[in-house]
Order: sequence, then C-alpha cells, then structure tokens
Amino acid sequence: MVKIYKSSLNVNNSAILAPSVEPLTSSFANHTSAVTPSTIPFFVSNSLDLSLSAQCERASTRKYTRIYYNIQTGQVIITFVFSTIGLVFFWALVEVLVRRKITNQLYMQRLKHPRCRGVDASNLDMRDLPPEPDNQKGHFKSILHAVRSLKNGSNDKRGDDERLLSIIGLDAFMVLRFLKMSLIFCIVSTAYVMLVLVPVYYSQPSSGETIGNGIAYINSSHINKNNVTHAWVSVMSCYILTFFICGLMRYEWKHYARMRTVWLGQVRDSTRQARDDGAAG
Repeated sequence: MVKIYKSSLNVNNSAILAPSVEPLTSSFANHTSAVTPSTIPFFVSNSLDLSLSAQCERASTRKYTRIYYNIQTGQVIITFVFSTIGLVFFWALVEVLVRRKITNQLYMQRLKHPRCRGVDASNLDMRDLPPEPDNQKGHFKSILHAVRSLKNGSNDKRGDDERLLSIIGLDAFMVLRFLKMSLIFCIVSTAYVMLVLVPVYYSQPSSGETIGNGIAYINSSHINKNNVTHAWVSVMSCYILTFFICGLMRYEWKHYARMRTVWLGQVRDSTRQARDDGAAG
C-alpha cells in the first residue's frame, strides 16, 4: 500500500484516494450485508420501522393534500364552463338529428316507425302513448319529450308498468328502470354529501396550515387524521351509501323478476292468439 501511494503522488488526489476507498467500501458492504433483522435489537428495529412509516405517511399526506390545496377557483370555473359547453353541444346535436329527415327515424317511437305501420296495435291503448316530439313546444323538445315519457300515466303503478312493458319490451323496460335507479341514487347521494359531509369537512378545526382557496375546506383532505370525531363520519358515510345502493339494486331486481314473469305471460298470450287467428283463417 505504501508503494501505491508513492507511485500515485505525481498523478492527482483522486488516484491517491482510489486504492484506499475501495477496500473500505467493500468491507462496509460486507459488514452491512451480514446485518439481518434478527441481529438488530428489538427496540432499535421498532424505532426504525416507526420512523420510516412516519416519514412515508407524512410524504403521502403532503402529496394528497397538495392536490386539493393547490386547486385554484379559476380552474374549477373553467372546468364547469367547458362541461356546460359540452352538454349544450351534444344536446343541440341530438335536436338537429331528430329534426332532419334522414336521421329522424332513429328517434321515432317504435309503433310509429315506418317499418311498424302494419303492426296490429289493437291491444294497446294508443291514447296512452306520448305524442311525437314534433307536437311538443320549445327548442329542446326531444329531451323533454323523453323525460315526460317516463312519467306514470295512471294511478295504478303496477298497471302502468305493465302497459309500458307491452309498448317498449323487456330490454328497454330494464334499461329505463336502471336509469331511473341511477338518477335516484345520484340525487340522494348528492343531497347527503351537501347536507352531511360538506358541513363536517368545513367545521374541521384549523391545523395551522395555510390554505390557498376555499375548495380545500369542503373535501376529506381537510380532516385531520387525529380528529376522530370528524373522521368517523366519512367512514360511516361509505357504509351508508353502499347499503343504500345495494338496497336499490335488490328492489329493482325483484321488480324486474316480477315484470319478466308478466312479459313471458304476455308473449304466451300473443302467441296463442296468433295461433288461434291462423287456425280460424
């Protein structure tokens, strides 16, 4: 080693240190590789685990809250404006397609479609059918016409469902019921969030951290993890809304099973009547 140092004095300092550093690093690696969790004392390993987990948790918390705390009010306004423009554009596009002669047949009622004009609809009460969109007033008459078509036309809910089932069929009836269920869940969950969660988030005591905008006050990142009285509301809300949607799905499934039985009965009656008419003719 002395000869190496003397021969490398005329080169540079890095050449002097290079022969001595490599053995040290290799020996340090050998010593550290021999260290296992079993050789570390129990209290030391626990303190290391706690410190590492605390650092990771603080880093994830800073990253999570920074996403919401740095949101500017102008960004929210721009997002809302572009979403509204997209809604109006596609709504207007549907209205244009409905009024054009080339594409209006796609949006006609099934019994009034040119291909179904010869269908015998004597078993249906044509007065129960909603009018065509052309008879509606207003600029957005097609969408409003579709919304009015979902309204019940009689006081008997079961009879109205059976009438609607006989007009549009089982598949379309199931789609309408699913959309109605989704609308109910969205309305209820929105009301729950605005009346329960937003006040809880906003009433969180200040942690001393500077918040740049008011949006950060009304989301879950504003809740301090040590504040149990506010944190349990978010957890219970997840269970409440989950049980609510499960109850809605169970109710709709039972209703669909009953209406499927009604539909199969209608199909058998129609088939039997057609067979009798053919035999009589």
